[in-house]
Amino acid sequence: MANDTTGHAHSAPGTGPDPAVSALMAAVAVFIQTLSGGVPFGAAGTVLERMKAVREQIDKLTFSMLAPLAQMEASGELLAEGGEKTVKAYVTHAWGIGPNEAERLMYLARNLHHGTIPETGQAIDAGTLTVGEAAAVAAG
Repeated sequence: MANDTTGHAHSAPGTGPDPAVSALMAAVAVFIQTLSGGVPFGAAGTVLERMKAVREQIDKLTFSMLAPLAQMEASGELLAEGGEKTVKAYVTHAWGIGPNEAERLMYLARNLHHGTIPETGQAIDAGTLTVGEAAAVAAG
């Protein structure tokens, strides 16, 4: 799960999302639109399968952001650019996550950054572990 933002991130503030973020935003809009009419009777199984698949993708997105956050924390850039000293403080404020979950995510992010839990990414990719489960293990 490499985090290569070369050629994707905008260096100038306020220039808008990069192509990957724009594509994600479009996909989210399409998914939300498909749910706007409610769930037709008899379609619950299909809708639940789709929701589970989307949730797994959300976990992968969350997971992919953690190591870079820990890297920025370690370098001081999280404070300089994000206004927060720790991953916990950043995700609490920027992502609206409660402090307990944010602390677990911080421990997971730091472990990922230091490479101490290499199998975790594979387990998340395989769908056998959620980010929440991985964070609880890392915090424990």
